[in-house]
Amino acid sequence: METDLVTIVIPVFERVDFFEEALKSALNQTTQCHIVVSDNGSSHDNFKIICDKYPKRVEYHKNTANIGMFPNWNRCVNYVNTPYVMILGDDDILSPDFIEKFLGVKTNLPSLDLFYSNYSILYEPNKIIENNPLPNYWGLGTMKDIKYYAIIHFLGFPSVSCVCRTELYKQYPFEERIHGCNDWLSIYSFNNDIQTFGLNEKLCKYRKHSKSDTKRSEMRLIMALNHFLILSKLSLQEDVSYLVKMKWIGLLHLCCITHKKFVYKYLEKDSGYKNIYSLLKTKYTFLYNLSVVLGAYHMAKSRMGLKLWE
Repeated sequence: METDLVTIVIPVFERVDFFEEALKSALNQTTQCHIVVSDNGSSHDNFKIICDKYPKRVEYHKNTANIGMFPNWNRCVNYVNTPYVMILGDDDILSPDFIEKFLGVKTNLPSLDLFYSNYSILYEPNKIIENNPLPNYWGLGTMKDIKYYAIIHFLGFPSVSCVCRTELYKQYPFEERIHGCNDWLSIYSFNNDIQTFGLNEKLCKYRKHSKSDTKRSEMRLIMALNHFLILSKLSLQEDVSYLVKMKWIGLLHLCCITHKKFVYKYLEKDSGYKNIYSLLKTKYTFLYNLSVVLGAYHMAKSRMGLKLWE
């Protein structure tokens, strides 16, 4: 079977180690769909050589220069002419029935904006497979449900295994200036009323390996900062208790003061923290110090091996 409803896009750059396996998982779907590969100006032609094996199935593009990781993601979306798009990591693997499962849900929910499934984690080089440890909202809902669930339990939206209306990614493009959790920065900005459906079946393998971008210590710090920035923004927007608001704002503030030199230079690119800081000084002045105490408490819980979102 074939569908004209969805395109799988695969942004790539330099690293070719797992690409063909990822591409084949897109090609071998029980319901075939459009596939686009966008090479971000790699120094070799290995991606093109692999894509040329499937000339009728794969649309290949190569940038004349490296425009940056997330500008390339945005460019991928601009290549799409179908109502929905799925962004597949060049080292991840889709279950053969991923698109079929999406279409089954879409048939019953014509107004569906965002579909996502659970996934497992594949650790290299030993091929160890573990369950996704992050919390998430499953079943029929709205973006408001996903946001509220994140505020209470921690971020966990499985962007590695989601299908989104193409127009949403165009309306909320990926942040291009900063790098770290950019998929969550975009998705958690979606309007509250969009219709979502989360299927609690493992339809994707998210690969972790030594060449992963998230292995770098600087990247881990940026990701932690963005986790707390997203959660602080969400908690101030939604109807949750002051203690929940202050937990996330406190963790953000603690992260900032702990890594001051690095963080403030980084935050010059994003006004989000500055806005939250100003709001703390005005609307939540009396809870400002409490936020730091709560942040320290939850950071200590995390370092003692307890789950941060408990």
